[in-house]
This record gives sequence, structure tokens and C-alpha cells, in this order.
Amino acid sequence: MDEEKAAKKAGDNKEQLHIRMIGLDLDGTVYNEAKEITPGVRKAIEDAIAQGVIVLPATGRPVGGLPEAFLQIPGVRYALTSNGAAVVDLSEKKRIYEDCIDKETAAQVISVMLKFQGLAETYMDGKCYTDKGNYENASNFSMVPPGLLAYIKSTRIPKEHLADYVRSQEHPVEKLHMIFGDTDTRDKAFAYIKKCFPDLTITNASSFNMEINSPTCNKGTALLALGRILGIQPSQIMACGDSGNDYPMICAAGFSVAMGNAEERIKEAADFVTKTNEEDGVAWAIRRFVLRPSL
Repeated sequence: MDEEKAAKKAGDNKEQLHIRMIGLDLDGTVYNEAKEITPGVRKAIEDAIAQGVIVLPATGRPVGGLPEAFLQIPGVRYALTSNGAAVVDLSEKKRIYEDCIDKETAAQVISVMLKFQGLAETYMDGKCYTDKGNYENASNFSMVPPGLLAYIKSTRIPKEHLADYVRSQEHPVEKLHMIFGDTDTRDKAFAYIKKCFPDLTITNASSFNMEINSPTCNKGTALLALGRILGIQPSQIMACGDSGNDYPMICAAGFSVAMGNAEERIKEAADFVTKTNEEDGVAWAIRRFVLRPSL
């Protein structure tokens, strides 16, 4: 949406757009390509929280993969993780909402995933487990940015026979994830798994990954669920994202912002397109549509 249309929806004095909660995607949105939160973005988030706005990461990462740079911002209490499979109260250290995949279905999907060359993973209990056999090849994925590859190597827990390991655990499966060395293999795996498991939600956050959740799980559903828990109306929720797994959140939020670097369908669905993640696009949108003039 262009600025004139967005301004009309927001109201020139911001009275018509009263944002009480902001869900922010991380990679490609809050974070620049160096996997950093710039001082400008951090300041905008801090200022929004100082006004009483709830600001939370809304990410495909598990809670154990949340970056400290975001969690250390004073006032960040909630996190939407694993594409909405688990919403966590960080202060109380407990889940307040979840929508997971049953373990047997997850194990079956993993067995199919392992037929394709790539890094197969499962998110459980806020952690990420990967099949040991293909984890050793992770450094060969040239499409993965160095900063993201470093994050992967530092947060994954390798397990022999991942499908069997999943079956043996008491924790539900939040998300299944796979990283590929090339987009062509990703697309083939995407189509094949969708054919085998048509009810599951399959999305992506980049050109080299695939993310699998329960049929009803997505960032939009979870963000609205948190709103209900906190007594916040959908019209009072702002969401910001850039890729496929952000699409339901962009559609669900009362006011949605696409990054300048976002996929085209995210831009088309959003109420406003901000600057890119290299240009502090999140900060620009928060200042434009959330912060009061006194700040």
C-alpha cells in the first residue's frame, strides 16, 4: 500500500490507529544482513515499549534460538516462536499458547525429508534438534549467509536417527525445518512433502529453507491469540515482516507493514511498505505509525 493510503488508514494524527502490540519478524526484518539490530531499530523498539506498547519477536526460531540482543531490550516479555507453535511468557518462563504437530506425523515427515539433500531439523521444547548425518554437511550450504550459518552451528543439537528420537520424546513437535543447498531441491521437496502431507502448513522464510507446522499453526493465529490473552483487539495489533511465513501475520494484524526487501506478495498484502532491513525499516515504521510526538 502506498503512503497516502496508509496515512488515511492510520489517520494523520495517529488517533485512528492506536497500536498496543507489535509483532516483529526477526531475520530480514528486525535484523540486517549482518544479523545485527542497529541502534536505530533498538531505540525505536525501546521508545514504543516506553509508551506502553507490547513489542515481541514473532519468528520461526525456537525460544532457545532467540537472539540475546532482542531479549535484552528492557520490557520485552513475550515471544512468538516456531511460527506460532509456541507463545512464551519470558518473564514467567512458561508457554501461554501452543499449536504443535503430533509426534508420529512429525516422525513420518522427517523420514520423507531425509530423502532430500539438506539439513533436516525439528523444534521441540524450545530447542532445535537435527539429524546427525546431514548436520555434518551444513557448512556446504553456500546459499546460507555466514551470519545465519554461524547461528545454525551454535544452536543445533545433533541426534542419531532423528525420526526415532522424536518418537521417544515427551515434548510435542513445534516445527519441522529443512535447509537446502539450492532452491531447485527445496522446491522439489516442498512439492513432494505437500503432496504426501496436504494438511500440514508448509511455508518458507528464505529461498533456501522449508518450514512445516500443524495445519492450524501460523504467526497470524498465534499473534491474535496473544492479543486475546492480553485483552488487545486485532485493530490494535501491528505486524511487520518480509517472507512467506509472515504472510498470515500480515493478513491478520489490524495494521501490517512489509519490509522494503519483502517478497512481492507480502508487499501486496500489507497496509504499508517501509524501508528495507538495511535501512532501519522497522524503526521508520514504528516512528511513523506508533510513537507519539512527545518521544
